[in-house]
Amino acid sequence: MRTACCVALITILALASTVGRARSSRGSDGEIDVLLLFANPYGANTHLLKNQFEDLGWNLTMAGLTDEVRSCSSLCVAMAVDALIPDIDVSAYDAVVLATTQGAFHYSSNPAREFRESPETLDLIREADRLGLTLFSGCASTLVLAEAGVLEGRSVLAHARVDLGCDERGIVCTESGSLTNLPPLVDGNIVTGTNHRLYQAEIAEAIARSFEESADGEAHVPLALRPIELATMPIESDHPIEQAFALGGSGSDIVRAACPADGGAVLVGQTYSVPDSGPDALIVKLSDGLDLEWAISYGGPGRDLGSDVCVLSDGGILIVGTTSSIGGGREDVLLVKLDPSGVLLWSKTLGGAESDVGLGVCATDDGGFAACGFTHPAGEAHSDVYVIRGDGDGHTLWTRSYGDASFERGVSIAALADGGFAIAGGSTSRAGHGNYDMLLLRVDATGEPVFEEHFGGSTYDLAEDVIVTRAGGFAIAGFGDTGADIMDARIVVTDAAGQRQERLIRGEMRDLDYARAIIEQPTGGFLIAGRTNAPTPGRNDAWLLAMGPDGGFLWEQAFGGSEGDGFRGLCSMPDGRYLAVGYTTSFGSGSYDALVALIDAGATP
Repeated sequence: MRTACCVALITILALASTVGRARSSRGSDGEIDVLLLFANPYGANTHLLKNQFEDLGWNLTMAGLTDEVRSCSSLCVAMAVDALIPDIDVSAYDAVVLATTQGAFHYSSNPAREFRESPETLDLIREADRLGLTLFSGCASTLVLAEAGVLEGRSVLAHARVDLGCDERGIVCTESGSLTNLPPLVDGNIVTGTNHRLYQAEIAEAIARSFEESADGEAHVPLALRPIELATMPIESDHPIEQAFALGGSGSDIVRAACPADGGAVLVGQTYSVPDSGPDALIVKLSDGLDLEWAISYGGPGRDLGSDVCVLSDGGILIVGTTSSIGGGREDVLLVKLDPSGVLLWSKTLGGAESDVGLGVCATDDGGFAACGFTHPAGEAHSDVYVIRGDGDGHTLWTRSYGDASFERGVSIAALADGGFAIAGGSTSRAGHGNYDMLLLRVDATGEPVFEEHFGGSTYDLAEDVIVTRAGGFAIAGFGDTGADIMDARIVVTDAAGQRQERLIRGEMRDLDYARAIIEQPTGGFLIAGRTNAPTPGRNDAWLLAMGPDGGFLWEQAFGGSEGDGFRGLCSMPDGRYLAVGYTTSFGSGSYDALVALIDAGATP
């Protein structure tokens, strides 16, 4: 893995001049509504995209030509749809996504036949294109867009096993999915891909980018800090969850991370509850009794997301995220510092001409911080791990990128006693080991690499969280494929040199189990938070999982209602209890609400 260093990468203050940089997100109600079309049979990887959309707080309507759709794989179950295609007014949506179907991985002599021979489906797609809605298809389902006649003159990815009739239809095709696997391609409102497993996150990110329209705007586009009204709704829970509630406004509100602050906690995520705005970063302060002290949004006309949060030594709250409202590229890393009362102290963006995304942050002993994410080098399709080192006043001390011609991303970062950092995420650079592998990268105090380790099988593995253990090693939480299942929770414990000591895979013989956050308990074991599809296939529940000091499984507990729920973040509270946060579509006042759960210190059902 190569490294690139620049001590003073161009940084742009949030109020800096950004001519032509303002963006607007679709959705007249401020939310994103996605119509997900299921053909018979649908592909198992559709669930991977569905989960990515859920993570983004998008409202999903599943539609088909029949009341129930079956899967082309034994990995998934038949599902009831929400609506029938002939009854749908497509103008109510922001995007139409064609689910994967038989034809590329699973051979079919007539791929996507049901949709290709359906006048109602083809007319819906033509109308969506006329309205300028985002259209996404991948592999064999791209045949449906071709049949609808919306691809003429457009650049698309064409799977090597699927004949789109590119020359006859005037489609500009780039072959992918056989010897090469290319990332999703965006051409205006048309987004195409050929590998939903490898590029599940990139596909969702590409669709999100396609929502944005260039606006003439003013030369200066400041981000606005606004108070936001949120309501709490208690949720009945069982031990070890002592207290749980939904927290939200009129739109979609989700929380991705939490950290202790002033005896309570500060939460960060995104909100669609701000009128006349796209998604804004959401910051919430809870008291020591988990009462709401204050809630604010921070954003502009584009997409502004909060990903992680930490409290600095001076008591300031430091948020990392991503913005497309301001900055120098398509998306830039967003850094925001607030005082304990929620007053803005400073805000800045960092990035180049392409997309730069902030995902993880940690405080440092000198009063500063380090953040991680990923960056797209100018003119390149791949991404590199991106690390930013700053002081408490917002000055950039150094930035580095780590990667080669593959895809790498940093998702979580932890500060080390020697002044260095551990970064966890994913990398596709290890030849012969499938798509993404879990990545553990250790760097010293100046950003120089100390070691790089990869963990994973032959398909897809991604790390979502990393912590430093009491023994001086590292514990990583994430998820990956085993080949027999779609996404199992994966926990890896290493020594200080990154050598694996213990591993736990949970979710074998079932699908869609994700470990998203991890904490070491005083006993030496670990508490993990995430989501599982196990209780009711096709629907997610928030999930707690316990692992013993020896790496063995202890217990698990699903938590949720009749719709989709999941945990995204986990932190230790001052009294020894734990706080898990995420999202719920089962409870609350909006389509998505933040989910907050207080967990007993013993954490045993």
